[in-house]
Amino acid sequence: MFVLTVDQIDSGSNPDRVPEGVAALNALDPIIAFERTVGDEFQGAFEAADDVVTALLALAQQDCWHIGLGIGEVEKPLPKHSREGDGPAYRAARRAVDLAKRQRAVTFEAGTKAAAEATANAQATYRLMAALLSQRTERQWELAALAETETGAAIAKQQGITPQTVSAVLKSGHAREIDEARPVLARLLHSADIG
Repeated sequence: MFVLTVDQIDSGSNPDRVPEGVAALNALDPIIAFERTVGDEFQGAFEAADDVVTALLALAQQDCWHIGLGIGEVEKPLPKHSREGDGPAYRAARRAVDLAKRQRAVTFEAGTKAAAEATANAQATYRLMAALLSQRTERQWELAALAETETGAAIAKQQGITPQTVSAVLKSGHAREIDEARPVLARLLHSADIG
């Protein structure tokens, strides 16, 4: 199980973005719905590694979060509300978000020592992806999202630009590298979850 605990950066001097973050992650059909837990923090859980990767990328695009990911077991029965959850994944997510606040970097924590190496590898992979994504413009995000389901020619026609422009925007936004890294990160997270 993958528990995400997410805390807004500099919430005292910025508008409340928690409703936006909660809505974005709940749209991904988590196994435990995301909800505000306290203050400017929210939490929820996913069962599948692919879903966690999608969630992490959505949070990266919003660029306003301290993100802690806890990997491991969650006590059963699953809670109706995330704030009622417990187990190694929840405790790991708490440690991870606290560390993320201090380090100013996304942090992953394993719920067990056996999963520590795979978790560290997943974290390193995501941090590289996040470094590339942090430089994306709004336009690069927009075209990268379109490229997930459409061809470059179709995007060019729809946007009224040349295919070469689409290609250049996708290249400068590292769309190919991110697309290639997504399944790698998902495999590493899956390995950490079963570790």
